[in-house]
Amino acid sequence: MLLVLVPAPAAADQYVGGIPLETVQSGVVSGGLWHDSFVGTAPVREATKQYSLPDYTEIKWARLYVAVYCGHMQNNYEHRATVRFNGGSGMQMLGVEELRKSYSFPANGGAGPVWVNNHCNRVTSDYLMWYDVTKRITGKNLVAEVKVDQPEGYTGTLDGRIKLVTLVVAYDDGDGDEVYYWVNQGHDVHSYYVEEYVGETFIGETTFDTEDLPEDDERIPSAEFSAIYMASQVGEFTFNTELLDANDPQGAHSGYQTWDVSDLMEPGTTSTFTYTRDLGIAGSDENFQGAFFKIPLTLLSVHYPEEEVGSIKVTSVPAGAAIFLDDEPTQWTTNTTIPGVSAGDHSVRVEMDCYCMSDDLWVTVTKGANTTAHFDLEPITGGIEVTSEPSGAWVYLNGENMSVVTPATLENLIIGDYTVEVRAEGREDYRTVTVSEGETTLAHLTFETAGGSDGGIPDYGYTGKEFDIAVSGTLHGNLTYYEFSDYTGFIHAGESREFAINVPAPANGTVAYARLYIYTTWGHDEKRKEGTPVRIGLTVDGKNFIADRVYNDRKDEGIYNYLLETHAFNVTDAPGGIAGEHVVKLTNDGRKDDVFATYGVGLLVVTEDPAEPEMTYWIAEGSDTLYANPDFGTTSDDCITTAGFNEFIDLSETTKARIILVATAGSGMDDDEHWIYFNDGEWFNLLTAGSSAISVADLDVRQFLRGSGNEAGIQSLITTTKGDYMENRALILAVWKGTPPEGYEANTTSTTGTPGTSAISTGSRFTLNSTNGRIEATRLVADGGAVQVYIPEGAVITEGAGFVQVLTLQRLLPGDAVGADPAYVIGSETMESDLPLRLVVAVSEPGGTIARYDRSSDTWRPLETKNDVAGSVSTTIRQGGIYAVRYGETGESAP
Repeated sequence: MLLVLVPAPAAADQYVGGIPLETVQSGVVSGGLWHDSFVGTAPVREATKQYSLPDYTEIKWARLYVAVYCGHMQNNYEHRATVRFNGGSGMQMLGVEELRKSYSFPANGGAGPVWVNNHCNRVTSDYLMWYDVTKRITGKNLVAEVKVDQPEGYTGTLDGRIKLVTLVVAYDDGDGDEVYYWVNQGHDVHSYYVEEYVGETFIGETTFDTEDLPEDDERIPSAEFSAIYMASQVGEFTFNTELLDANDPQGAHSGYQTWDVSDLMEPGTTSTFTYTRDLGIAGSDENFQGAFFKIPLTLLSVHYPEEEVGSIKVTSVPAGAAIFLDDEPTQWTTNTTIPGVSAGDHSVRVEMDCYCMSDDLWVTVTKGANTTAHFDLEPITGGIEVTSEPSGAWVYLNGENMSVVTPATLENLIIGDYTVEVRAEGREDYRTVTVSEGETTLAHLTFETAGGSDGGIPDYGYTGKEFDIAVSGTLHGNLTYYEFSDYTGFIHAGESREFAINVPAPANGTVAYARLYIYTTWGHDEKRKEGTPVRIGLTVDGKNFIADRVYNDRKDEGIYNYLLETHAFNVTDAPGGIAGEHVVKLTNDGRKDDVFATYGVGLLVVTEDPAEPEMTYWIAEGSDTLYANPDFGTTSDDCITTAGFNEFIDLSETTKARIILVATAGSGMDDDEHWIYFNDGEWFNLLTAGSSAISVADLDVRQFLRGSGNEAGIQSLITTTKGDYMENRALILAVWKGTPPEGYEANTTSTTGTPGTSAISTGSRFTLNSTNGRIEATRLVADGGAVQVYIPEGAVITEGAGFVQVLTLQRLLPGDAVGADPAYVIGSETMESDLPLRLVVAVSEPGGTIARYDRSSDTWRPLETKNDVAGSVSTTIRQGGIYAVRYGETGESAP
């Protein structure tokens, strides 16, 4: 009884079976997809094929295919095939294949295709084998050798003719072409049995994923398609439904053909190739010619020629002007070279605030060449008339002595804001004025703010304040904070210090913005012994820069009531660009008794790279001195520096977020601790560079990010007697667009398993993150928040000879709590920590003392206990065991 099947495209031959062709390799190369084949013109069992490759720079992918005929469509006529290959470094063995498999037709209940191994299969009378030779090709002239013989002990029928020895190579050739290619491999058949016995028509099909080819591309592509087949009579083919003309096969039982299908490609869609045997042949007429058609390989390549492009070097005096190309804005500013400009005529102009717009300059771009366009920009100017009461005061403009005394007129000033200052007989006064085009602005100063005043700086003291956003922006790129710590000691009036900085050049893109910070301390008048504002003169490689923001704070405590200031400078247009080596020179431009010290140089660099995701950043900066210490009447709650980031953030399109925190003088050690938070995430003691350096913490905060109302803070935290003394300088948030990390919800606030976060659980076991036994700062919370354990950064917790990786924190049942309720177990009784852990317990009434149960004496051992805030008490511990809050008892036996 015959099996009747309904044919469908891409299914195997319904009667004899087969393996449909599928894409096994695809990619993009600059050279092309090359192939060449040995096709047997006579029955041979030994074949040598020489190949001559085109010029190439790198072989990206190469595979050798061999097809051997066994003599019967189903019987197991045993053969052995030996395949060798010389890719330019000598002949090498690829494989010895034992071809000893029977075949059965699916129409008769058989299994169809048979796999000999992972690189060889049998379909009807042919064995197909293949070998990866990518790494074996070192030259251009290659040789493949195939030999088929009879295995030892086998005396049956021997045929073993070699039908195909095909090499397929994808290669680069070093030019700028783009060649997209696909290799579709299978072992498919169309037999006349389908029409004669089943009464249907078989149509084989294979597809190529061409829907992602470049669209709206000015380059005109060309496309080639090749089919390598095993048949005595060529079949019938279509490509994207268009009939392809077919030539006779080159060999007795095999052949190949290549077509130009450039006009048949359909942008944005999948390409489809169909194949059948020659349907003009009925049954097995003409000695089986055309009765069977078999195809193992199809190849498609689409070639986009190298673009005709050059570059334009655009410069201006001064640099930093926005560049317009063909009347359209670009991402570039002068001085720079714009790459990838199409050959031909183009208009270029530049625009810069406070300068007249330039005329268009026409340039001709040629392939591979660099064309130049230079602009000397004309400033838009005005003037300032400076007067003072009394007159005769020296005039300073943006900190620079103009070598004139009042009254004086300063002319040819570029429009914008200026700081005008007058100094006379130990007194000074200053104000900011705006210069407008063609006008002279009057600045009259009366020394009302001089005479020993510190400029009206608020006496903030050791308590915290909120930083405002000073700078924000959005671009494609990244940002990095560099610290060049170098504590100077006192710098007296007229003295200078130099700092050598080296900023890495961005791997790609350009520097879009650079903000330099000078962090000062000890700003005071040595004679009067009181805090005074700092006056800084700053140059980078000899070029003057004026601070656009100055922030200050003071301790408000006796002899320590000096000023701490943060001076922020826009140094984007530093000579030669901020990337590279520079010398920053700082001069004390204050009065003769003014002194201050600095911690060195901080530098925030924003880089722009169109290939990077879109980034939005917010810089909250200031100067805030914190010190939580009962001796000065300050608590931890008083001493928090905060910054709010209130702009809307689409979390569904945000892939990562970072917060950068900058402080000076922080230590985060032992009794001097601090706490950092970003929304629900928290960390401990990360700003630890010490009393004479700049501390920086750069944290991944994506999992804590909110859609709006984000807040970050730094707190001086009392864990025993006092908190960390620190001077906070900046909190910087950056977010990048993209697909959120896997597992992140729109506003995830997961708090387990992350450095420094609260490990909150209804269970009792907490996994600790550690490196070489040193634990990351962590807070453990249990019993609904009634008990907390703070583990400081770098603590080592051991039990016996091993490190503790999982810690138990659990409220005991009343029957297990040795008479106390509530009582809590922390680890085991043999657990020890090299650093003190802070234990905080919620209480309903004051006066309690935290005690540890001593099992050996059956007593509670009281510990030094502190009432932190209303409703809780705390102590420090180094041992595991059972702890409880006791009232009015000291060391008595447990009930």
